[in-house]
Amino acid sequence: LIKDILEKYPSDPPQLWLVTRGSANPSSAKPSHALGQSAVLGLARTVAIEHAELHCARIDVDETRASMECIVKEMASWDGEEETAYRNGRRYIPRLQRAAAGQSQLRRWKVEAHGSIENLETEIVQRRAPAPGEVEIDVDASALNFRDVLTVLGMYPPPLPPLGVEFCGRVAR
Repeated sequence: LIKDILEKYPSDPPQLWLVTRGSANPSSAKPSHALGQSAVLGLARTVAIEHAELHCARIDVDETRASMECIVKEMASWDGEEETAYRNGRRYIPRLQRAAAGQSQLRRWKVEAHGSIENLETEIVQRRAPAPGEVEIDVDASALNFRDVLTVLGMYPPPLPPLGVEFCGRVAR
């Protein structure tokens, strides 16, 4: 599809809009479980990076009757935000904010039952001093990789490695 668009409009391609339902999680009060839609959102983010000339905008809506109106409103009055979510007609835009000092909790990825990506969760862990041969790292960002997905699905051979060991940060102690 993208190749066709770029071949048909080589000098001035149209803007690409991708709409998902329930892939974003604008409120921690109600987590999203639309993992299939989340994959589409991930693909759309990749398209936005690899084909900036398409100005790929992503809209995520809920299952309310106002969803179609929200899509039309977003497209008609686009303000340059590449990713928006609408819940009950209210517009959300993703923003990163630092946790207040003393407010952050240490978390790690866990999976109680292998076989489904929906079983992936985080758990709060207590800070402990590093043992000999260990370091403590202040993690700025972490990610799950393909091996992690295979582990969660139960397709990685034992012994199972820890999840989310791809990260960036600074050695704290």
